[in-house]
Amino acid sequence: MRTRVVTPRWPLSAVVGIFGGGGNWREVRVGAGSVRIDSRVLQGPRIGLVPISLDYRQGPFPLDLASRFLHPVDRARFLIARNRDRMAADIASGSQPNCWIITTIVGRDRLWLTTTDIIAAELWSLALAERFYDAALEAQGPWEDPTLQRATELELGVRIPAEMQLRHGVPGDMPDDIAALIATGCQRLGMDSTASSSSGEN
Repeated sequence: MRTRVVTPRWPLSAVVGIFGGGGNWREVRVGAGSVRIDSRVLQGPRIGLVPISLDYRQGPFPLDLASRFLHPVDRARFLIARNRDRMAADIASGSQPNCWIITTIVGRDRLWLTTTDIIAAELWSLALAERFYDAALEAQGPWEDPTLQRATELELGVRIPAEMQLRHGVPGDMPDDIAALIATGCQRLGMDSTASSSSGEN
């Protein structure tokens, strides 16, 4: 399968976007207004990849990924906006990938989660990132995140924990460290920690 990896155009986009290269951007409606977003993230089947590690414990996560691909002028306006958290969900609503892959290293193993639901992807990204935070700090629950709350208002995906079901396609038992991390994630998200043996995650 032929694939293309798309990353933000920065810093070159600041020059191309202001002095030319208009075809690189497409206008997307956001609430009562609009923003220009990199046309590459709106073409063909798209997969959003979210690595969770010490270096990427604060994202970008699924709901704020699209805002990283804004036109330089729109990106600057976004960064100084008072309601930036809520705006990120609005921008994501008009440029969602078809599938999400979330991955993190757990001990000597690697955990992979896949979903077609952007809210489920955001929730699990937040839950998996918590183990890299300072244990002395009190972290808000993933469902309390303002960007995620806006996404539920927009009905971009699941609305309550009961609408998520975890499945695994690993034959036999999962490694203990991965099973423990999934159980912790389910507890943080209010999900049933009993995973059925199947392929995929929703």
